[in-house]
Amino acid sequence: MDIGSQILVVLIFILLLLSILYFVKKNTEKIKTITLGGTTLIDVQETRRIDTYHRLTLVKVSEKEFLLLTSKNGTSVIQQII
Repeated sequence: MDIGSQILVVLIFILLLLSILYFVKKNTEKIKTITLGGTTLIDVQETRRIDTYHRLTLVKVSEKEFLLLTSKNGTSVIQQII
């Protein structure tokens, strides 16, 4: 594979990634909630930043509520609210 075709493949890949980014930014609200038959299956009810590294998110999944604690270093805690 010569250098010209490699550059072409990389450019096509970058254009594909940019088009996916554009689609996601344009349809953020539709992506946040997944609907099934008119009823909401997953609903992000509220998100709050605790500090610069941690965030709390309240999610409702099939009539059950979960509290998600996420941090920038990759650790997450999921707790069902009774």
